[in-house]
Amino acid sequence: TLLIPSLSQNLKQFPRKLRKPENLTILTNGGRLPEEARAQTLRYLAKSVGESYGSKEVTAFADIDPNGVGEISPDVTVEIIDENGKPLLNQAGVIRVKSTYMITGYFNDPAATKEKFQDGWFYPGDLGIMPEPGKLQVIGRSEDLLNLSGLKVEPSGLERKFRAIPSVKDACITALPQPDGGNQICISLVLAKNARLEDLQAKIFKTIPPLISNAKIVKFDALPKTNTGKIQRNRVNEMLRERLEKERP
Repeated sequence: TLLIPSLSQNLKQFPRKLRKPENLTILTNGGRLPEEARAQTLRYLAKSVGESYGSKEVTAFADIDPNGVGEISPDVTVEIIDENGKPLLNQAGVIRVKSTYMITGYFNDPAATKEKFQDGWFYPGDLGIMPEPGKLQVIGRSEDLLNLSGLKVEPSGLERKFRAIPSVKDACITALPQPDGGNQICISLVLAKNARLEDLQAKIFKTIPPLISNAKIVKFDALPKTNTGKIQRNRVNEMLRERLEKERP
């Protein structure tokens, strides 16, 4: 059993030439395991991977199956809500959770307590879908939601479609704030060697919704990530600002 940062560190250091153990199962906790880390774990380290989703404030409260859907623990209440606090079923929204043994705040940090603990609920900062009562699918971080003319879009689904395009090695979609208060949607790509952005733009635009058809596509050599393999969207936006500033006439 490993925390996700520990697993990611092991993946970086593990010699690729060593033979993978035949029957090793690795269990992770501490959040959602990124797809890239899961794929590398199955390729180099383990026959199977299990995930436990939860937080130190509430403890683990869902065991995630290989399809990304978790069985919610019977002693924990989980809801998916919209921006008005209305519970949702089979729709994406913000995850909130409560239990009789969760903590009620952070020591000497009233600002963080006010943000994360509201009306008896704890808000871990994740997005999810409840496909049916008692089931939970974690799909991303609420801070990653893109605001597209009032429509909230979770980016990871689009990014998976981008990565499925031949010659696209990695992808990130962000909303870059503009001086007029609006957002410029930007798609940042890492391409295979000798691949040309001009040859892929048509496929990219076929993938995105019409609402963001004015997205700007930019090529980078690599995208910044955390130790757990999560794209650092704020740093991507910093890279975009620098690139676009250089391109201005």
